[in-house]
Amino acid sequence: QNHSTESQTIAESLCAILFLEESTPRQVFTEFLVARKAAIQRLFHTSEQAASIKTQICSIASILISTVVQIDTVFNDPNQSDTKCLLVEVIARNSSEATAPPHFLPSWSASLSNNVLHSSCEEWMSTCLQDVTNGLQILLGYITSVKSLTSIRDAVYALLRSQSVFVSNRSDKLSDWQTACLAVVGRRISIWDEFVRPLVVKRIEKITSERFAVLTEEAKRSTKNALERVVESPIDRDVASFIWSEASDGEASLRCQARGCTPLIREICQDVDSHLDRIGADVGIFLDDPDSPESDGDSTRPAFREEDVPFDCLADGVHLRTLVHTQSCRFINTY
Repeated sequence: QNHSTESQTIAESLCAILFLEESTPRQVFTEFLVARKAAIQRLFHTSEQAASIKTQICSIASILISTVVQIDTVFNDPNQSDTKCLLVEVIARNSSEATAPPHFLPSWSASLSNNVLHSSCEEWMSTCLQDVTNGLQILLGYITSVKSLTSIRDAVYALLRSQSVFVSNRSDKLSDWQTACLAVVGRRISIWDEFVRPLVVKRIEKITSERFAVLTEEAKRSTKNALERVVESPIDRDVASFIWSEASDGEASLRCQARGCTPLIREICQDVDSHLDRIGADVGIFLDDPDSPESDGDSTRPAFREEDVPFDCLADGVHLRTLVHTQSCRFINTY
């Protein structure tokens, strides 16, 4: 279950199990996947929740990355006469040293074909995705700010960026990670986009919706209180007299006075504005530059190059800006 174990050590350990239990590479491969699945599930157990949610998510990403890379190294046979997978090499070396009876030495090509490798790994990925989705839905429910979710995204990005397997040094622009994914599951895999991003975006939507609901209730209470106080405020009752009275607070006050915005109305509007500013600022942390109109259409942003970075941190910018705009318009129309 220790995903940080070197591939050579894993191959030697599996070879020992294979010889001692007279099993096959396919059986030890299944045991390997079961152990890694258990390692992910253990992260969601109560005893493991002393760690921060960010740490838990990064640990999940680390397990997924190391598992795919180790499957490619330990189990994947590129079907070349001069190159074999690490497990086959270890089996051959131990067999030549007469450490295992020859009558049960397995045939690698017959016991673990590429089809079996792909289907087993795809099934493992699917079950892990379900486990991660169920677990993270609970964990992310404890997060109440977009700033904290941004911290999780940035931590995952930093983790993936620090992994040498994500660096492209090949002429075909494929990183070792992409090469391993194509080898073991037959497709590219994005840890962030498939396992974490949908849940984070969904939580941002939930947090934003809840904050606008709170804002609506507070605005209603403020309006009710203002209506009760207007009876005791002559300047708020007589708008005509207020408009024609002398402004004493400068140009801003004069503009509000010309529009008939009495002190109580200004107080309500300022309170609503402060709430909207806080919501926008929190969501804006997840974006590159929420105050820049050019960034809405992504026209000035450098093109995202998959071979350069693990994932596009700003992929949800337009969606989240639209979300805040829609919720703001709905609030104003309702209010």
